[in-house]
Amino acid sequence: MTQAAVQLMPVCEKASGGKTVKRQAFYYAVLSAVSLVGNLGLTALLHEMLGVSTWLSVPVAMTCMTLFNFFTLRVFIFDTHSSPWYLQLSGFVASIAGFRAMEYVAFLFLNCLLMIPYLPAYVGILLISAICKFLFMRQVLFAKRRASSEQMESTL
Repeated sequence: MTQAAVQLMPVCEKASGGKTVKRQAFYYAVLSAVSLVGNLGLTALLHEMLGVSTWLSVPVAMTCMTLFNFFTLRVFIFDTHSSPWYLQLSGFVASIAGFRAMEYVAFLFLNCLLMIPYLPAYVGILLISAICKFLFMRQVLFAKRRASSEQMESTL
């Protein structure tokens, strides 16, 4: 490792909030599981306990968990406040919609055209999509603003 790389490592660790990719990926996976349980649990609570119709309980649960996921990702997993929350939220919602659309198209391709059974096709798509979403959110949506070149030069 070069001397410049060794000196730059603390700057990179500070820019990432001190959290490694592995740690963020682990917390992202935990959040995904919590989100699944939360979606199902809130839907069941609304429908089974409170008598709300499924056509209303499902989107209410999805909306609540989407907001929960956004703020959990923004505050606890990626620890970023580099952009106003409302701009990141709009980007988050748009990206989730885009990923869902791509998942559906990929599912149709695998299931209808390649005749792969629906469960393995869907599980595979969701796993690949989860990895892609994590990378997109880490590298684009919740990316820390890079320090200016003057600040980086002053640390070297």
